[in-house]
Amino acid sequence: MNFRQLRLIEQAQKDGKTILIPKTYPHGKMDLVLYEPEKLERNSFGLLEPQGEAIVFEPSQIDLIHVPGLAFNTSGYRVGYGGGYYDRYLEHFYWSHH
Repeated sequence: MNFRQLRLIEQAQKDGKTILIPKTYPHGKMDLVLYEPEKLERNSFGLLEPQGEAIVFEPSQIDLIHVPGLAFNTSGYRVGYGGGYYDRYLEHFYWSHH
């Protein structure tokens, strides 16, 4: 998490939004879980990530996802940072919303 992300989170909280952040697992699995800053620790990628038990939200409960990436096209394809976590997650997200 960087300074811009923290500012975005702070503003969203002021606006009464529920904030979710990614939690990754082995074999490329990822969930979006409730943002609890006291549970954040650096993972193997050097990113802050929740540790221990977390409150997982189902894709049907999510209205908006801020997806990191280097480039995007109008079809929704993106070039990211190499792990493919978001790509795999979004496959399920799209299906649950269409």
